[in-house]
Amino acid sequence: MKLPTNRKWRTLIGASALLFSAISAFGASEIPFTIEAGQLIIRAKIKNNLSVEAVVVTGSPYSYLHPDTITRLKLQLKYTNDGPVTGRNDKTLLFTELPDVVIGDEKPVSLYIANGGGGMAGTSLVTFSEKVGREISLAVGADVFKNKIVQFDFKAKVIRFMDTPPIDYKSATGNASVHRMATTFDTFYGGHITLPVIPDAMLDGTKLKTILDTGAAFPFLLSPAATKQLSLATPERGKASTTTLKTLTVGVAEFKDVPGHALGKDIKPFDKEQDYAAVVGLGVLQNLLVTFDWKKQMIVLEKR
Repeated sequence: MKLPTNRKWRTLIGASALLFSAISAFGASEIPFTIEAGQLIIRAKIKNNLSVEAVVVTGSPYSYLHPDTITRLKLQLKYTNDGPVTGRNDKTLLFTELPDVVIGDEKPVSLYIANGGGGMAGTSLVTFSEKVGREISLAVGADVFKNKIVQFDFKAKVIRFMDTPPIDYKSATGNASVHRMATTFDTFYGGHITLPVIPDAMLDGTKLKTILDTGAAFPFLLSPAATKQLSLATPERGKASTTTLKTLTVGVAEFKDVPGHALGKDIKPFDKEQDYAAVVGLGVLQNLLVTFDWKKQMIVLEKR
């Protein structure tokens, strides 16, 4: 499968569309999304039934809020330790509690919101809001999808919350591949969140643990370790460079001549020790039908 040219990449990433679909045969509820400035945007409801716009960042363990939203809702910020306490260079993490987060017809959930967030968007909700000319109040992370089956249908522009998996995991056909989520993240509040990391993505013929992140606008991002392993030029600390993979294979789909970025040290999401070496983002995922099963920690990738 050959990917579009760089010009077509920009068109695909930047295009916005909104299609409403009927309830599928899988007993699923659906919510529409748009893709704008490289981010997948939905509507959600938060505290006191307030309707907001949100970006969906499957690569982030936490959801997080725009600072103005925290102020407007008069949410109290608390702090805790970010990582183990050693007595040297200990870091603190600001967080707040956000009640009644509702996505589509799903039941409300209450979340611990890490102020500043994580994943690809990090603290960029402010920057992204400025780019699109309106406030995007919430980034929806993997914590919202815990114990749910969530399908991203990029052709229909809907997210489906499904009652059952789309296929039998033991009898996947040639058009679908099944992958086990390979990483469990320990949260600052003592829980565990499974992240959509697959262990068998192939980048230029090299197997790398790769996270599938709808919050990454680019086709792929490489950590410094991955860049070195692929014998590519490593950017200087704090900088990024463009690069192209001859082949990128995720499950049943192989893409050729894929443009992306290599990141130097100290750039998110590789600014800390990670359980994955690469990120595959919307530029690739939008060519597939993607299902994240957070009930059984499985991922299904299907050709379209």
